Amino acid sequence: MPVTVIPPQYMGGKESPVVKLADSGILEMEINLGQPARSVNMLYDCAGRETFLPASLTAKGTSYSMVITHRGTWRDLLNIGGLKVEQEFQFYDEEVGRLGLNVDQTGQPLFNNIVNRRMLGMQIFSTLLTRVNGQLMGELRVGELEKSLKGAQLRYNQVLLDELGWSLRVFDVRMGQEYLGYKGRVVIDTLTPYVVVPVVIFTAIAQLLKMPIMLDKDVLMAKPVHCKGLRKLPPLHFAIETDEFVWDSAHYIISTDDGQCRLALAGFDAHVDGMPVWIFGTSFFVDRATVFDLQTGHIGLTDYEADARQDEVVMLVKDAL
Repeated sequence: MPVTVIPPQYMGGKESPVVKLADSGILEMEINLGQPARSVNMLYDCAGRETFLPASLTAKGTSYSMVITHRGTWRDLLNIGGLKVEQEFQFYDEEVGRLGLNVDQTGQPLFNNIVNRRMLGMQIFSTLLTRVNGQLMGELRVGELEKSLKGAQLRYNQVLLDELGWSLRVFDVRMGQEYLGYKGRVVIDTLTPYVVVPVVIFTAIAQLLKMPIMLDKDVLMAKPVHCKGLRKLPPLHFAIETDEFVWDSAHYIISTDDGQCRLALAGFDAHVDGMPVWIFGTSFFVDRATVFDLQTGHIGLTDYEADARQDEVVMLVKDAL
């Protein structure tokens, strides 16, 4: 896997939608819909292929530009941070919409649609997530990467684009010097707040951390414990492709307002073609910039220091609220 300086063509200066983190740990953003334009809150879903809008919009009347297609879906103009594109979508019974940026061979998903219309110089979208004053926030850019990252080292990983969507291969995981083994497929899913690993891996990690385990809706979780001493825990190392990504305890341990700490990991067993499926949710991408490159078939990651753009990110989030 090559490690390279971020290509200059990834850099841009356009206005991009701001992605903010909702209380549940799911990334939420605001877009504009139709003519006349109305703002709609959307969940950023890099694992989903569909665009859903909340059914509550129909109670306020549809825009005059909205039409129904022969497939029974709807089509209207979406404005994503200044990028305007006609897109098919469906309504569903939720208060917040869902913006799917996964891709397939039909060309119907939103990002395929944008690429096929030749609206981008580069077939990429990117996210930048960071923690400022204890709060997670960030931004999504379509067709570019945040320009302040120019010159940063981007670590490319060959992506597997199939029914699982944007996914990678994981070959090993260790905590400190303790090897835990296990190969699998890693699905990138921004609707999942945690890193989800096979039960045997999760159990081993919880035991090493001496954190009690509980069952929560068929998913194994660690019970919150007092934070004292947890910040000195060893890092987790994930061997992905030919590289190793380090996840330190400042990121896999999350403190709460009552002085308790919880583990940003969960245990669940799922398989595709006999291979265990892992999920890298939002918590893995904190303090990282992530590039989804459809043109080259890679996902690029680069670590990011929050202090470098703290004032700018704060202003972006204030503008979005």
